[in-house]
Amino acid sequence: FFLSAPRRPGLQSSGSVGRGLALLPFSAARPMSTQAGSQFSIAEVVGNAASAEELRSCKIGGCCGKDTPLLSHEAVLVRLQAIPQWTISADRKAINRRLIAKNWKAAMQFLNEVSALAEEEGHHPDLHLTGWRNVEVSLTTHAIGGLSLPDMVLAAKIDHIQVECSPKWLKEQDSAKEQGFNPDETTSERFAVVNRYIELANDHNQQGLLGMLASPCNMFGEPASPEGMAWYFDTYTDVKFEVTTRPCLISRGDPHTIRVGYSRSWRKGNGKRQKVEVDEFFTLGPEGKITHIGYLQPPTSAVDVE
Repeated sequence: FFLSAPRRPGLQSSGSVGRGLALLPFSAARPMSTQAGSQFSIAEVVGNAASAEELRSCKIGGCCGKDTPLLSHEAVLVRLQAIPQWTISADRKAINRRLIAKNWKAAMQFLNEVSALAEEEGHHPDLHLTGWRNVEVSLTTHAIGGLSLPDMVLAAKIDHIQVECSPKWLKEQDSAKEQGFNPDETTSERFAVVNRYIELANDHNQQGLLGMLASPCNMFGEPASPEGMAWYFDTYTDVKFEVTTRPCLISRGDPHTIRVGYSRSWRKGNGKRQKVEVDEFFTLGPEGKITHIGYLQPPTSAVDVE
């Protein structure tokens, strides 16, 4: 909510302010070239390396190492939507895919094909097989202790490998899709955190808001601060927030990131009010505090309201 509007000189960020998740993967304004891809430890890049098809078409080429850059928070959010079978860990350092194979043979065939792919690409996941057919694949870039573009590329390629799954497990997955998403208790608590944040914002309770933020908390590419929050409320007189889209998950693969839409209005010097429509995300850390706030889409242009 705060620092999500034009700010005083010196507070403007070179990060994702105003560009949202529609922005391109690495702050480029055009498809990445092979040379640009090499900067992200990818031998061959296709398009923006953001969609499932683009990710599958990239070639890692064994380029990972200690100089591989971490993906930004926003870049991870973009790619999680392209690989919906994967779930990000609470510390946001790994992505995981779980499945139940039909039997031992099917499980081992899948893992062997994943192993062959990993050797071909020069990037290797952690593989787990328990209970003779419960499979888990985990991806992270160990050399840098977090997620990189090669992790996302390999995940998309793994999703292209056929695996014979348990008919019962597949039926359960299909049934869950048909029923739609029903938030569990933990997810409902995260929704409540975002709602509480909005309530405190409407009350202009700066101390309460700061108490909900992790330290540090990234707000639109900048660290949140008491000074920035105070400036915001001083600048945007009588600012109000009205929810237009209730809190929901941005994707099933990221149970820690909540999407919310709202109208933000404030009073101008002439007494009239202006309004913008905003689509934002809130990411919560393991302790339940907010670690990131950013745009899903840039705010609309301000309009006068009665």
